[in-house]
Formats: sequence, C-alpha cells, structure tokens
Amino acid sequence: MDVLLTLAICLVVGYGCLCGLLAEDEDAPRWLRWPLPIWNWIAHDWRRPKPRVQRPDYVKIAVLEYELFGIEPKPGTAAAAVVNMRRAVTQLRR
Repeated sequence: MDVLLTLAICLVVGYGCLCGLLAEDEDAPRWLRWPLPIWNWIAHDWRRPKPRVQRPDYVKIAVLEYELFGIEPKPGTAAAAVVNMRRAVTQLRR
C-alpha cells in the first residue's frame, strides 16, 4: 500500500512538473495545457488588484464653483484654503 501511494504521488508531481515546464508552449498538446488556466485562476486571480473607483475631486469642484459662479466654499475646508491662497497670490502679483 505504501508503495502504491508513493508511486501515485510521484506520478502526480511528475505530471505537474511536465505541465509547468511544457504547457506554456503554443504547440504543447492539450493533455499538458489544460491545468495551466486552472492553476493561474487558483494561484493568481485573487491577487490581481481591483480597479479603483473613481471619486469626484471635491476641492476642484468647489474651486471651479467659486471661479465660475462666485460661490464661496465652506470655511475650514481644503477648498477654502485653495481659494484663499489664490486670492493671496493674485494680490501679490498686482
């Protein structure tokens, strides 16, 4: 029984090595290529980064609202700081 188990493990490991070494070739037979997509799915798909969700840039929106429509941003926000910096720079340029 131990000999059969050892032989089965050796055959499976040997087949896995053959598939790993020879399956990436385009001319490889199907019996060598079929485990590769499954292995890639198991080993690598979960590590692929998920696409980041595009979020609106609220500072840009607030600055554009100020420039186009004259709407003052809320005090204490980053948009207010940007608008105040632009005011200061325009005063220094004059």
